[in-house]
Amino acid sequence: MDKCKDCKFFGEELLSENWDNDEFTETSTGFHTCDRIKHCAYYDLYKISDEACVQDGSGYFAALRVKDDFGCVMFEKKDAE
Repeated sequence: MDKCKDCKFFGEELLSENWDNDEFTETSTGFHTCDRIKHCAYYDLYKISDEACVQDGSGYFAALRVKDDFGCVMFEKKDAE
């Protein structure tokens, strides 16, 4: 199966923000955004034409977070750089 790291929808890495001894640092999480799977509010579900979406209980924000070796049937190869 094709992996997210090779997909054109593989997004930015998510960093963990930490305060330690009054010093701000960012730490790698290994998780990235998926720009293909979008948030859908409950009241919009009947309008969604995509094959997938993410939803949380609040309805304000939800997102799929993936590691580079995750696989997806909605994979699309990155353009050659």
